[in-house]
Amino acid sequence: MFDFLKKNASSTPIEQLKAHLKKMAYELTDYGQELAEQRLSDNENPVNLSIRIAYTTMAYDLNQTGAGDTALLRFRPQAADILNLLEEYKQHDLLSEQDWQTAQDIIIAINAINAQQQATVEQVLSDPLFGSQRLARSITR
Repeated sequence: MFDFLKKNASSTPIEQLKAHLKKMAYELTDYGQELAEQRLSDNENPVNLSIRIAYTTMAYDLNQTGAGDTALLRFRPQAADILNLLEEYKQHDLLSEQDWQTAQDIIIAINAINAQQQATVEQVLSDPLFGSQRLARSITR
């Protein structure tokens, strides 16, 4: 599962981030690439940044399509796959317990069918850098 990390241990932070995003079925947009390079140059962790980009993109997509039951059905399989990946990251010490819990809570809240769902989407998108434009797009694995 994590052979891609072992083979690319000497890869650059942006290459590491892209590999993590690919595992989550996302690829960066031009804006996402620019933002990621800036954040990584400030020594942000590629794993944590890839997770933030993934859940922000999920929130962006839900906000664009509407957060109804039908839209959520489209995103839930990808959300479940990402949650499973995050669990593996935590087990392999790529993600702290606290960061895992925070990311899990956000992804679950974004994909919940309840009154708080839209508020969570809006909160995630309220960051002027991360929420202002699409950071990534879904890809098929």
